[in-house]
Amino acid sequence: MTHNPADPQDPRHAFHAGQPVWESFDLAVEGERPTAHAHRVEKLLKGFHGIRNIAAHLTEERVTITYDARITNPAEIHESLIEQGYHAAAHADW
Repeated sequence: MTHNPADPQDPRHAFHAGQPVWESFDLAVEGERPTAHAHRVEKLLKGFHGIRNIAAHLTEERVTITYDARITNPAEIHESLIEQGYHAAAHADW
């Protein structure tokens, strides 16, 4: 993550020390069984430090992951999924 001192959303400039900086990203759950993929992503990330919410959007074949940017980032979350044997695209094409 690049530090931008002018960016008020930069985790280093949270208005109240210790307050979470919530951000979200989408992860594709493509394939013949998007429902199964979405549930697998939810199971693999359950309890992952810094994740607030995982919301499946099955008609769009994607999962939205909301995380605390002070604690983790999309690359770490995606890497954790890969390490646990799940291979998904970094983004959905819709």
